[in-house]
Amino acid sequence: MPGTKNLKPVTTRSKEEAREISAKGGRASGAARRKNATFKAALSGLLQNKIDLSDNEKKLYKRYNIPLDADNTVLERMITVMVANALKGDQNALEYALKIMGEDPVLALKKKELEIREREQKAADLSRAAAPPKLFEVIDGLAAAGPETGGVPPGGGQEAELPDGERPVG
Repeated sequence: MPGTKNLKPVTTRSKEEAREISAKGGRASGAARRKNATFKAALSGLLQNKIDLSDNEKKLYKRYNIPLDADNTVLERMITVMVANALKGDQNALEYALKIMGEDPVLALKKKELEIREREQKAADLSRAAAPPKLFEVIDGLAAAGPETGGVPPGGGQEAELPDGERPVG
C-alpha cells in the first residue's frame, strides 16, 4: 500500500508514545462525532422548515392523494418527489425508498430463495424418513451381492479386465 513504509506499529513504540497517539485519536474521534451530530441537527431543522409548493407540486400532491396543507415541509416535498420519480420508473429512487422502509429488494430475493431451499430440503428429508428403513439396507445389500444371489455386482454386472498379474480386490 503506498505511503505505509514509514508507519510503525503502536506495539513497537514506548508506552508514553502509544498513550499520546491513542489520546490524539480519541480527541479526533470525539470531534468527528460532534461535527456529525451538529450536521444532523442542522439538517433535521432544515427538513422541518415549512415550504410553499409550486403549482406543479400541488398537482403532484393531488395526483398521489397527499394532503395539501399549510404545513408542508421540505422533507415531505423531498419524499413526494422521490416517490413520484420511483413511480415514473427511476430505479434508484425506488431502491432508496424501499431501503428507507427497511425493504431491500436484493435481500428479499435472497430470503425467498433460502426459504424455497429449506422447504425442498425438508421435503427431501421427509420422503427419505417415510421410506421403510429396511428398504435402504436391501438396496445396499443387492448392490454388493453377486449374480448368484440375484443382485447386481459392483460395475453393473460386467467383468472388468485386469492387466496381467493383477488380482481383483475383495
